[in-house]
Amino acid sequence: MEFFTYIVFSKTANLYYAGITNNLEQRLKAHNKGKTTTTKIADDWAIVYSMSFNSRTEAYQHEKHIKGIGPKRFLQGQV
Repeated sequence: MEFFTYIVFSKTANLYYAGITNNLEQRLKAHNKGKTTTTKIADDWAIVYSMSFNSRTEAYQHEKHIKGIGPKRFLQGQV
């Protein structure tokens, strides 16, 4: 099964959020429907970064790395 580490951004909230999932489309819908506690403050989340992995463990390690840096700073380093 394929897993993804992703970052979403909301213009309304001016926030980034990093997470992992095995279904990006379904996860984005959940964020925009307010089904995730951390992101329920907005309904305009968009995926701005994703990377696929062969295991949940690898995806989690990458998410941990991103959250350690901060999603915004991580993306700035990607430019």
